[in-house]
Amino acid sequence: MHFAIEVRARDLARSEQRLATSCVIVFVALDGPDGKPARVPAWEPKDATDRKLQEYARRLIEVSRRMEQEVAGYRPPLHAGDGHG
Repeated sequence: MHFAIEVRARDLARSEQRLATSCVIVFVALDGPDGKPARVPAWEPKDATDRKLQEYARRLIEVSRRMEQEVAGYRPPLHAGDGHG
């Protein structure tokens, strides 16, 4: 399950707010005994607002995947015994 998180900062004196940062986090359901990923029911949109949210989430997932691919190209290889894995 993917979650889009937005953190907003607010100027209390002027009641203005701005987007400070955002991210996508992923939660994986695990089966009890083995700790392996488990299937969960898919969320189904119920109205136009839900469908808009679903489309936004799908775009964020794609952006996240592309960003991971981009970052992977700059990541140095891990070496055994170097304390990085």
